[in-house]
Amino acid sequence: MEFIDLTDHRCPYPLVTVKMALKQMSVGMQLHVLLSDKQSCKDVPAYIKKQGHTVSTAPTELGFLAVWITKA
Repeated sequence: MEFIDLTDHRCPYPLVTVKMALKQMSVGMQLHVLLSDKQSCKDVPAYIKKQGHTVSTAPTELGFLAVWITKA
């Protein structure tokens, strides 16, 4: 599983980074992303779902959003 910490970045950088990472991944591979930007916390999961990938999210103790993506 690949991990990308995007808590220091604001929209649109996290979404672009996730898109690029998914292009490099094979079907069934997983990506774990950590987000802090409120807009990215909405946009990234919505984009993932729209593209047909599996996504689950959970808030962290530090107020970030953890996102787990499985490429479809």
